Amino acid sequence: MSYDRSPFALTPLVRRLMMATGAVYLLQVTVFTSPWLADVFGFSPADALRRPWGFLTYALLHGSFLHFLMNMLVLFMFGPPVEGRLGSPSFLRLYVLSALGGSVLSLLMMPLTGDAPVIGASAAVYGVMLAFVLEWPDAPVLIFPIPAPVRAKWLVVFIAAASLVMGFLGRNDHIAHFAPIGGFA
Repeated sequence: MSYDRSPFALTPLVRRLMMATGAVYLLQVTVFTSPWLADVFGFSPADALRRPWGFLTYALLHGSFLHFLMNMLVLFMFGPPVEGRLGSPSFLRLYVLSALGGSVLSLLMMPLTGDAPVIGASAAVYGVMLAFVLEWPDAPVLIFPIPAPVRAKWLVVFIAAASLVMGFLGRNDHIAHFAPIGGFA
């Protein structure tokens, strides 16, 4: 991985994605405080054919500030090197296909999980994280409060395993745990 630039420099598309997602989240918590925005633009597996835009628009919405913050942190950490390597058009395809993978897997898992609504950029950023690991598997990643760096590949294995376990065990927690796995796919 090249370290020619500042570690805090954002690439053009990552910056735009973070700004768009941040703007939508700001609208969610200030203007559209009722669940209307998430109901109309979130992804509901049972309403997938009536609201096909939800297959993508759900990735701009978030359920809480922590949800938003974690997704943007992952995009901030892993997005710029991936966009730098792939180029902006291919990075956008990766991001969109990962988001679509999340909604499609949520649709396929509906008999197991029920009609849990899906919101958040987790599937898209998980796809970016996997692309990072495929290119730089042994890159050190610092995770608070772990005092030593963790190799990126082990971080992704842990996150994927945790999502799978929670997907099967957390049936009534109203969190779409399979959507991020769809982003990996």
